[in-house]
Amino acid sequence: MNGAMKAIENFSWNNIISMILVAALWGCTNPFLARGAASHPAENVAAASISTFRKWIPKCMHSLLNFCYLSVLLPYIINQCGSILYYYLLASCNLSVVVPCCNALSLAFALGTSYILGERVNYPLRAILGSVLVTLGVAICMLESSTIKQDQQQQSSTSDLHRNGEL
Repeated sequence: MNGAMKAIENFSWNNIISMILVAALWGCTNPFLARGAASHPAENVAAASISTFRKWIPKCMHSLLNFCYLSVLLPYIINQCGSILYYYLLASCNLSVVVPCCNALSLAFALGTSYILGERVNYPLRAILGSVLVTLGVAICMLESSTIKQDQQQQSSTSDLHRNGEL
C-alpha cells in the first residue's frame, strides 16, 4: 500500500467527516445569514451633530434585533452548532489540520451555496479554481500531518526497541 493511503487510513474517518460537517454548517449558513440580515435594513441614524458613540448604539441595537427574525436566527443557530463541533475537533485533533481544513472548505461550501441561491459571482471560473485549489491544499495538509504522525510513531517504536536492547 502506498504512503498516501496509509496516511489516510491513520487519520480518523470520524474526524474527516466532522471537519467536512463543520465546513458545511459554516459555509452553507453564511449566505443565508447575509441574506436574512439584508432583508431587514437598518434605519438611517444620524445627524452629523450626534457623537460617534451615539451613532454606534442604534446600529448595535438593530443588529441585536435582527435575531428576532427567523431568517437570521435559524441560520445563526445552525452556524453555532458547527462552531461547537469545531471546538470539539480543536480539542481532539491536530490543530494544524483542523483550522485550515474547516476554514478553507467553508469557503467552498459558501461559494456553492451562494451559486445555488442565485447570487451573482463576478468571476465564476476564478472562484471555482480557487475552491479546487483550496480543497487540494487541505488534502495535502491532511496527508502531510498524517505522514508526520506515522514517522513519529515509527521513530518512537524504534527508540523503544533501542532502549530495550532488542536492536
